[in-house]
Amino acid sequence: MRRRGFLGNHYPPLKPPHHLLRKLERGRCSNTFLVEDLQPKCVREYYTELSLDHRHLSIWQLRSLTVRSTSALQGGFIHEPNFLQAVAKRASGSPEPLLPILHDHFAQRGPHGVHYCFLTSPLRSHVHAFHASAPTGKLAVHIIKPIITCVVESLKVLHSLNIIHAGRCNNTPNHFVYTYLHIKADNVLFLGPNTAEIEEMIAKEPPLIDGSFKFQSGQYPILRSQPFHPRISWDASPFVAETIQVVLSGLGAGMQTLIPSGGINICNAFVGR
Repeated sequence: MRRRGFLGNHYPPLKPPHHLLRKLERGRCSNTFLVEDLQPKCVREYYTELSLDHRHLSIWQLRSLTVRSTSALQGGFIHEPNFLQAVAKRASGSPEPLLPILHDHFAQRGPHGVHYCFLTSPLRSHVHAFHASAPTGKLAVHIIKPIITCVVESLKVLHSLNIIHAGRCNNTPNHFVYTYLHIKADNVLFLGPNTAEIEEMIAKEPPLIDGSFKFQSGQYPILRSQPFHPRISWDASPFVAETIQVVLSGLGAGMQTLIPSGGINICNAFVGR
């Protein structure tokens, strides 16, 4: 049974200039979609004159908090907008860290209430799904090493900003309680596809629609999740595994504080589930 306030697959058209392309993932506290920024013609012409591809500026990943998570944000329990803005400022003028880089954020009303949304660069599916793809239920050491390396590099950036990626919270009906400092594999996503790959995938696999729903005066499709999977397999060779790059996402459970003396335990993201 779907929880009250859980956005699920129901999503109305976004406010201009954003246009919904497809559903990517569904999660407990948020859902992700692929959207296009319909830029004015003058912007597209400007980039064309400079021989630049304007399309890389127009396709984004939208992560929409559930109604409950949005209420927690409004109540001061979630500080994700501030954390993402701090990361974006830190990344300005330097190589981008392996963290989501905020492009825009806004509130969007849906059929179950208001959802706070974040626009970042598109990402692929998470490590948990990648782990589950292995028939043995295990990943080789040469696969895990680059993943952990990327996560540690991401944590170094967060820690330099005095941000702890709590990784997991106890989302009760009345309040949010932080119970662990483990990094969830669901919050570790493979680096995203480029514009050409996105357009190729959309052409080959149009959005899957499971029905429709009414919202205000319109009728809108119910979308099925269609994530972008990593281009490597669970049994990739050590040579191929060296190319793995992942992004540490899910800063909603983060805390602005001093780093605990015991550090952060990231092992449970990959073993012992």
